[in-house]
Amino acid sequence: MDELPMIYATSISMYCLFEMNKRAGMDWKLLGLLVLYCTFVTVAYLLTHEPVFHQVAYALQMFIVLGRSVHLVRSIPQGPYRRSLAKLATFSSLTFAGGFVMWNLDNAFCSQLQSARHSVGLPLAAVFQFHGWWHVLTSLGCYGFILLNQAMRLYFLGRHHKFSICYYRGLLPYLHHNLDDKGFL
Repeated sequence: MDELPMIYATSISMYCLFEMNKRAGMDWKLLGLLVLYCTFVTVAYLLTHEPVFHQVAYALQMFIVLGRSVHLVRSIPQGPYRRSLAKLATFSSLTFAGGFVMWNLDNAFCSQLQSARHSVGLPLAAVFQFHGWWHVLTSLGCYGFILLNQAMRLYFLGRHHKFSICYYRGLLPYLHHNLDDKGFL
């Protein structure tokens, strides 16, 4: 049942994205709608155990997250910060989409992949462990979207000048604190 927490965690991300450019207060209607969605998906999935239903429910959420992220990035004026956000959004989307593809391929071709793993043996068998790649890629995608949420929130709070989006070894994104000449944020 590791599928349902994906729905719950994505709902939290959705809430954050839709509340991103607000200063205070909670949107109780949005919160209620997301709780209803989670409840519906949970009950339907527990009753049917239909993986395609879960995949569609999750894909719908991810398209909403992607659409809202693109909308928010485009609402930021052209410049270096927006380009950094766009690069981070691209990284997050591609790694997440890659994980989603691996997950679906693993579901569709599980027995063939299992045979391939047994044929090639270790260590090459890891290449055909698509379920594992799904975890790796979606984790990186989630991490990237969390950073994207943080970076966009910093912009809407007017604090983005204190941070830069950097990449460790050109691959792994992180937020870097830009300290002033006295070593303070």
